[in-house]
Amino acid sequence: MIFKKGGKYHIAWRGPDNPIMGYGSSNLNMLKALRSSKVVSHPSAVDDGGPGITAEDCTVGVVYAPAGLGALERLPSPYRIVFTMFEADTWPTEWVSACNCANQVWVPSEFCKEAAIASGVESPIEIVPLGVDSEVYYPEPFEAKEASPTFTFGFSGAATMRKGFDILTQAFQQEFGHNEPVRLEIRSAHHLSATMPNDSRVVVIPGGCADFKMREWYRHIDCFVMPTRGEGFGLTPLEAMACGTPAIVTNWGGCVDYLGDYALRVGLDGLESCADYHKCGGKWASPSVASVRYCMRYAYEHRDEIRQMGDKAAGTVLEKWTYGHTAKVIEKLLAGVDPKERVEIESRSVVVWYGYPRTVFVKGVGQFVREIARELSDEKAALLVNDDRFVRERRYRRAKGSA
Repeated sequence: MIFKKGGKYHIAWRGPDNPIMGYGSSNLNMLKALRSSKVVSHPSAVDDGGPGITAEDCTVGVVYAPAGLGALERLPSPYRIVFTMFEADTWPTEWVSACNCANQVWVPSEFCKEAAIASGVESPIEIVPLGVDSEVYYPEPFEAKEASPTFTFGFSGAATMRKGFDILTQAFQQEFGHNEPVRLEIRSAHHLSATMPNDSRVVVIPGGCADFKMREWYRHIDCFVMPTRGEGFGLTPLEAMACGTPAIVTNWGGCVDYLGDYALRVGLDGLESCADYHKCGGKWASPSVASVRYCMRYAYEHRDEIRQMGDKAAGTVLEKWTYGHTAKVIEKLLAGVDPKERVEIESRSVVVWYGYPRTVFVKGVGQFVREIARELSDEKAALLVNDDRFVRERRYRRAKGSA
C-alpha cells in the first residue's frame, strides 16, 4: 500500500459532494485546495492521483462526515482519520465510539476539541480549521458600496432552531418599528421553519445558488446576523466577513475562533438543553434576544463604523482563514503520521435507559440514569428485554496501551 510517493502524500478521502450543505461545500473546497499542495486525495476507486493509484491502495484515509461508525467503515485504509464536528457541548455516544476507533480525529475548532475530549474521545485530536475560497469570497472596493436608504440585515442557511432563526425574527420585529427603513433578507435552500413571521419587511430568497451569486448577496446586505445556538465551525458568517460585510454572531461554539475584534458578539442567557439533538444528551447556547436587539440597533445606528469593521474583517479572513491555510495544516499533520500505526479496539455491550423519569431502579439489576450506559451480564440484560425504553448498544473504546 502507498502513503508517500514522489514527494507527495497519497490518501483515501471520503466526503459528501452536495455544495448546498455545509459538509458538502467545505469538502469540495478542501479537495480543490489540496490539489495545490503536497497531498493527493483519492475520493474513490477511480485512478485520479497517478498511474495505478486508487483510494483502495492508500494506507492512510480521511473520512469527512458526521462521525458515525458507518462513515468510518467506508474507509478502505488501515490508518484512519475521522474529520468531523458537532454543535453541542456533548457528543453522541456513537460518534465517540467511531472516533475511538480512529488513529486520529480532526475537528475544525477549539470548541469541538474540548467537547470531544469531555465526551470521552480518547484518540489524538488535532484542529484543522475550515475557511473560505479566496477566489470567490472577497470584498468589493470600500468606496464602491453605495449606501442605501434601507438598511438590510441578512441571514443564510437552514432557517432552524439550531441556527437561531426564531431568535433573529423575534429580535428584528421587537426592535424595529414599521416606520424605520429596515428589512431582513432570508436566503435558504432548505424548508423554512414554522417561525417565519408574517411581516412584509422579511423577504425570503429561496433555493440554492452559485458561490459567486452568494458573494454578491453578502456584499449587498449591510449586516449578516446569525444568533446560532450551536456551530461546529460556522461557514456563513466567515463568508460574509470575507466579503467585507460585518457580522452579528453568538459568542459561543465554533465561530468564536475567528470572530476576533471584527464582529458584534451576541451574549447568552446561559445554556439550554439539546438532549434530543442526535440523542447527545448535551447543551448548547441560549442566545439573548435582548443582546441580538442591541447588536442590530447598534449596527443600524453606526453604519460607517460597522462598514469599517467589515473591511478589517475581510483582511483578517483572507489572510488567516482560507482553504489554502486548511490544506497547509493537513499537509503538516500528514508529515507526522506513522502509517504503520494501528489502533486496537475493545468492544463492549451496554444497556442504556432512554425513558422517563431521569433515574429508574430495576429490581435485580440496579439503578439507571437516562442515557448513561451500563455494562450488564447477559443474565441481567435479559430481565429488560420486554421494555423498549432500555436499548442494548455496542460501544467501542481504545484498548489500554493502544497507539
